[in-house]
Amino acid sequence: MSKNFHIYKCSAGSGKTYTLALNFIAIAITGNEFGYKNHYRKILAITFTNKAASEMKERVLNYLSALSQKKDVDNILSWLIKETRMNKQEVFLRSKIIFTHILHNYSDFSISTIDKFTYKIVRTFAIDL
Repeated sequence: MSKNFHIYKCSAGSGKTYTLALNFIAIAITGNEFGYKNHYRKILAITFTNKAASEMKERVLNYLSALSQKKDVDNILSWLIKETRMNKQEVFLRSKIIFTHILHNYSDFSISTIDKFTYKIVRTFAIDL
């Protein structure tokens, strides 16, 4: 993953949630020079509706759960291997570690709507504003 910023503009039913969930997982398991265990905390995923945010969170968690059990759901394993350049054992291991970390630190798992994100920013900087 070479870019830091991605925008996907697609019509309804085109697979946006699937694509976003896979990209979220790929970024999370790749991490950065400081590691990958809690790199998901640095990923900001924003959608427009509560339903989409909820569905994306659910899909990321379901995929990480499956991968942590060494299962391939929806043929995501080959895509992740290609995108991250890791072998399947490394994908499975990192997925398990990240899945466990997210479950223990769920409030740091940031997939939200644009209005909730804006509210969080305004609340954080209320005195300065």
